[in-house]
Amino acid sequence: MRKFPYLAFPLLSAVFLFILCSPKETEVNVAENEIKMSSDFSKEGMVWIEGGKFLMGTNEKEAYHVERPAVQRVVDGFWMDATEVTNAQ
Repeated sequence: MRKFPYLAFPLLSAVFLFILCSPKETEVNVAENEIKMSSDFSKEGMVWIEGGKFLMGTNEKEAYHVERPAVQRVVDGFWMDATEVTNAQ
């Protein structure tokens, strides 16, 4: 019976964190609406950037440890504004 207090705290903590971190219904609805709206945006003034493979990081010994090792990544193509966008725009 003495083990119960030691097990109760981690279990209750995990349940509490799960409740706090679970998405609220309104958060899910907002995200779904943003996805629907983003699919029909205007491409006027934008250019298509081709996707492809690239090496991220380096194998140089002098580089920071978080930059090593170099790894291959793939990026999908995406639309980008042809000119800068200001806060006023």
